[in-house]
This record gives sequence, structure tokens and C-alpha cells, in this order.
Amino acid sequence: MAVWGKIMRDFKTFTSKELVKLIAANPRESRKEWMLRVFREHGAANPLNVHHQFWQQSNRPIILDKPELFEQRRRYLRENPLRAGLVNDETAYQWSSANPQLGFECDVV
Repeated sequence: MAVWGKIMRDFKTFTSKELVKLIAANPRESRKEWMLRVFREHGAANPLNVHHQFWQQSNRPIILDKPELFEQRRRYLRENPLRAGLVNDETAYQWSSANPQLGFECDVV
């Protein structure tokens, strides 16, 4: 396994365990039971997991070495909340880098 593969594996292992713990412990999370059930069911269906499956099994890193590739991915990420019907404007999504309240500026090449 390449070095980046091990780094990604370790990142996914650590973050999945921590996020599942945080979700389970959060009394304000209204979707807690549903999410934990889905994570358990997917984990039970995958022989590579012990308890939960939080992340997708596959990992395909993409090198963003051209401005058009970067722009394509940036647009994809910003438009996800729109496609999901969470907001009507990309700047309205709370965690979007397009949200002016966060104070981020993206240097587009």
C-alpha cells in the first residue's frame, strides 16, 4: 500500500470512530438513531468492518493539477447543498466557502 493509501486509511479509521462517538453522545442530534442504524447495517454487510461503516470503501484521490479541474471540483462542492435541496443559494449554506459570513476568499487561478 502506498504511503498516501495508509494515510487515508488511518484518517478514515480515526475520524469515523470519533464522529460516530460524537453523534451518539449528542443529545441535540435528531437523526442520531437513524444514522447509527445505517452505519451499523452497512458495517455488518461489509466484512472489512467491525462495527460501523462511516466512509465509502473506495478512495480515488484526484490530482487537481489544472485550473479547470480545480474549478470543476470547487463548483461540485458548492453546488451539492443546492442539488440536495438544502438551500436555494450556495451562499446560504452554513458551511459553504461561498457563505460570506465565514469570511473565506477563494483564490481561483
